[in-house]
Amino acid sequence: PMDNLNSNGVVVAPEARGRGETYCRGCNSVSLQSCLDLGNLPLANELWKTQNQRIDLFPLHLRVCLDCGLGQVGEFVSPERLFSDYRYLSSVSSSFTQHAKKFVDTLVETGKVRKGDWVLEIASNDGYLLQHFLPHKIEVLGIEPATNVSELAERIGVPTMNSFFTQALALELLNKFGSPKLIIANNVLAHVPDMNDFLQGISTLANDKTLISIENPSLINLLDANQFDTIYHEHYSYLTVTSVSRIASKLGLYLMDFEEIQTHGGSNRYWLSK
Repeated sequence: PMDNLNSNGVVVAPEARGRGETYCRGCNSVSLQSCLDLGNLPLANELWKTQNQRIDLFPLHLRVCLDCGLGQVGEFVSPERLFSDYRYLSSVSSSFTQHAKKFVDTLVETGKVRKGDWVLEIASNDGYLLQHFLPHKIEVLGIEPATNVSELAERIGVPTMNSFFTQALALELLNKFGSPKLIIANNVLAHVPDMNDFLQGISTLANDKTLISIENPSLINLLDANQFDTIYHEHYSYLTVTSVSRIASKLGLYLMDFEEIQTHGGSNRYWLSK
């Protein structure tokens, strides 16, 4: 139907119309500044299955919210198409696996997570991070929407639920397991079209003792270093300290601290709590 077309003539879900194009995905402001229009491009991780396969092209236009500082692109492709059969495996990068192990070791050494606690990772990929908790007798659960990737995690002994994380799923997890000691969401908040539902789910699942760690590339680095190749359809959003703090605070989560880290051309690790 015509009322499901966005400004570029692409059919989108009713709740996504204009989000990232005419109003901010995070704070709903209509003050979006055009930053870089890359035209129509194919999906970065969708590879041909047959020779001469038709290539679908979608608009890729980065805008920045002048009120909360969130960078964003429009929603032209569903998360199901982008992530249900995913080609990127975190463990392929030895440096990224080492980064994950160092993160876990530091948490254990400082006593932030102890034997008997349980840890949830959202978008846990192939178990590259959660596997490092297992020798410490810490219970883990991964949430991973890509079936092919979640199966790899299960093979190395990382319990994994094949699903997208939502507020509804958070309520199920809370009723079944209670609140975790740690929630990890690395390189996923940028991939979520409905950031408010995602963060509301984290807020629902967390209690006052839950630590929340979110890593994502920094929009500031993208702009300063002209990292235009990090703009693609999977990344619905491009985060800043200001945008994370403002969006989280309206959902009962508060930014306690952040760290600048070197992954993905320069990222931030945000520490939040209730």
